[in-house]
This record gives sequence, C-alpha cells and structure tokens, in this order.
Amino acid sequence: MRTLFALLLLIPAWSWAQAPRTWQKGLTTLNDGVPRYVEYLPAAPGKSTLVFTNGLVYDLRRWRDLTAKLEEKGYGVVLYYFRGQHRTLLAETETFGKPKFFRDGLEGGDFTDELFQLTEALGLKKTTVVGLSYGAHIAARYADAHPDRVERLVFLAPLVVSLDKYDAQGAWIMQSLDWIKLWWGPFLGPYFYESAYRQIYSSYLAQRILPDRVPEELREIPDIYRESVFHLIRAVRSFDLRELEFKKLPAGSVTYILAQEDEKRAFEDQLKAARNVSPGRLQQLIYMPNSSHAIPDSQGAAAAHLLDLLIRDDARLQRGGASILDGDTLRPWTEAP
Repeated sequence: MRTLFALLLLIPAWSWAQAPRTWQKGLTTLNDGVPRYVEYLPAAPGKSTLVFTNGLVYDLRRWRDLTAKLEEKGYGVVLYYFRGQHRTLLAETETFGKPKFFRDGLEGGDFTDELFQLTEALGLKKTTVVGLSYGAHIAARYADAHPDRVERLVFLAPLVVSLDKYDAQGAWIMQSLDWIKLWWGPFLGPYFYESAYRQIYSSYLAQRILPDRVPEELREIPDIYRESVFHLIRAVRSFDLRELEFKKLPAGSVTYILAQEDEKRAFEDQLKAARNVSPGRLQQLIYMPNSSHAIPDSQGAAAAHLLDLLIRDDARLQRGGASILDGDTLRPWTEAP
C-alpha cells in the first residue's frame, strides 16, 4: 500500500487536464502540500462535467451506479475524497506521520479552497456541483464563494445543520456546551467550550466508531480515523444551509433532491432551505419516494437520469417548480408540504 501511494504521488497535476476520455485515478498535491485522492472522467465534447462532493463516511465505489449512467451519456465526472477522508487521509498520514489538520483544525473555507484547487488542477473552469449529505456544506460554500465557476448546484439529501441538532443526546450536549461558554464568560468561555467539546465528542466517537466501522484501507490507523471524523464533524457545527440564498448563481441553477427515508426534522429543514433560495434561482425541488438517504445506493440510475434532465433543462421540469419521481415517471409534486 505504501508503495502504491508513493507512486501515485509522482503523478503531476498537469496530467489531469490532458487526460483522454478514460477514468484517471490517483493523487494530486495541492498548495498545502497534502495529496488528495481523485477519480476523474473527462467529458465528451460539448458535455458538462459534474463534481460530486462526498458524504461524511461515503466510499467512492458507492457512486458507481450513478456515474456509470452519466458516463454513457458523455458527461464528465469528478469524485474525490476530501481532506480527512479515506484515501486522502491515508495519503496525508503516510506523508506526514500524522495529519497536519490535527494541529491546525479544519474550517469550512478549507473545503472551498480544496475544491477550487482541484478543479483548477483538472482544468475545469465551470462545473455542475452535486453535494451529497455532508458534502452539501462543501458544495454550498464553494458555490457561494465562486458563483462564476458553477453552472448548476444540486443537493442530494443534503445536510442542512449539524446532525446532532436532531438527536436528543446531541442536543443536550450542545446545550451543555453553550452553558459552559456562558458560565465562563467571553474570555475563558471559548477555551473551556473547546476543551469540553473535544473531550465529549472524542469519547462519543470512540464508542460509536467500532473496528468494523473503520474503512478497510484505514484499519491500521483506527485512532487517526476517529480523530479525523471528529474534525470533520466540528467543521460543520455552525453550518446552516437555510441561510444561503445563492443570489449570485445563474437563474434556475439550484436544485434540491430529497429522499423519502430521511429523518422527519431533517426533511423539513431541507424543504425550508429549498424555499429560502433567492427568487428565480431555484430550478427544481424533486422528491424521490423510494430512496434512502444514500441516494446513489438506492436510486443511483434514477438520480443520474434526473441530473441529465436538469442539465438539459428538460421541459418537464418547470423552473421553480416541484416534481416527484413516481417509479419511472416524473410528475408535478402537487402534494408537496
């Protein structure tokens, strides 16, 4: 494994932009000196490229049903493990001994810069950005910071706020942490808040992420994986998709695709976020009644079909409207709550 990643590190960034239309897989090193694992399929002439921002613990292989259909239609595809995730985490660990963000932390802007640099390395000036679950915060922040580089923005069962806000234990933890900050005042409060946050969540993740839940390629570094998940969760603790209106994006360029099996409160917040999109910017609100939260797993081919319709601006998708995928039929979602 170490030899493989050492060889992949030798792949120069410029080679991505010159790739023929076959899947290119490997590592590319960004300005921070940290390699990222990327899988890239160039688009056929005249076709758009879609960049997928990943779920928190989502294996790239789980996108295959979806990306295979897009490949058939000539679309370009970019999949990558963001910093702290899977093979990117392994590469950073093997390069530095311990991930540098364990010391410096991770913030939302780090993921925005990462995606900007990756698309630059691939020679992609404008793409359709698709955010799945946790990856919604990356897609949203990137689109907000670089609207000129976004053709369309699509959310698949998106994370709207930190998931601990839907969990009774998580909500209690957050209330307790806020009380600590208030109790210690403006000077000492932030310090004790951060200390308690780390202690509580590190313990919580140690109990939740058992050995069988560590990705296979990271089984030799389980503690590093758990610490990485802590930093990734911490990076979205103040994120709220409902606050983003995407006023600078092109008209009719934002779509929300929702899954039936999402938790009720999460689903309601997804609806609120979609309805808060700036007037004229929403392309479509789509409901998939037979889908789990992991849409590429349960409805990969159907999701690819929807993405194709959105990119082609299919007449069945009335701008600003709501649709439901009923079996193989797309119809108006007249019963939308």
